[in-house]
Amino acid sequence: MRDVKGIDNTFPFSKDESTRCFVNIMGTYKRIKKRNNTSGEGATNWEFFQTLDEVFGSRSSVLVPDAMLESSLNSLMQDLSNDPPDSPTVLDLDATLPSTSTPRNKLTRKMNVLEFLNKESEEDAKVMKKLLDTEAEKLAVEKEKLVELKEIRTLFQKILDKS
Repeated sequence: MRDVKGIDNTFPFSKDESTRCFVNIMGTYKRIKKRNNTSGEGATNWEFFQTLDEVFGSRSSVLVPDAMLESSLNSLMQDLSNDPPDSPTVLDLDATLPSTSTPRNKLTRKMNVLEFLNKESEEDAKVMKKLLDTEAEKLAVEKEKLVELKEIRTLFQKILDKS
């Protein structure tokens, strides 16, 4: 980014001032956008919000129609392989493209996630039980040490008393 003053001497702000101003404006826009998207709070009005929201507020769809995607992939694969489209080296796009999600597929995925989480939970419980058992063993050993130290102390006391 060039310095605007280098191009137009009459421009009253430096590059740093312009950048700082833009960063502040974007921060204000994002804060208001976030506040407006949360429930329970009224919409905040700001004179520049609508203009900025038109530019930065919406994202264009990134979903490409299947026909266009298949067409572009076929031409890409053809260019890469330099073979005719019906050649066996060209990928079968119907087999490689992800299928559209049906409610059953979503349910299956949710069930798989739940099964995974349950399995992980069971494994974590086993690890925790093993850890607790180990700590209990350590505690028992420390108690034995304490008993032995008390006996040694008693013996030393008896030796001192005899002398």
